[in-house]
Amino acid sequence: MKSKKKILIVDSHPLVREKLSKLINLEEDVHVCGGTEDVQDALERIEEHKPDLAIVDIKQRTHQGLDSIRAIRTRFPGVSVLVVSLHDGARFVEMAIQAGANGYLDKQMAATRIMTAIRTVLRGDVYRDRQDSD
Repeated sequence: MKSKKKILIVDSHPLVREKLSKLINLEEDVHVCGGTEDVQDALERIEEHKPDLAIVDIKQRTHQGLDSIRAIRTRFPGVSVLVVSLHDGARFVEMAIQAGANGYLDKQMAATRIMTAIRTVLRGDVYRDRQDSD
């Protein structure tokens, strides 16, 4: 049996972490290995759990999301990063990709597209949810 890909969720809202976890854990090929609200804790959890993917909100209470992406990608280059954010528009997508994200998903679309985005990023492709201009 093939092992499940591990996912860590970094979002300042506990309800978002919980709902994303429940949705993801319904799938047979992936599971959530943890969740946290800030990048400092995320870095420790990445070290501990060795996830394949970190889902990161671009805006966090204690840290700027773009800096979080850079910190994760610098310290753990093998961990893919999928941004899930309320910020929409091509400018935010490109900023996240330039910071090192492997994909970007609008939170308003997350329930219907999260698994497509996750699988796209896990197979090594870039996922861009929004292509419109600001």
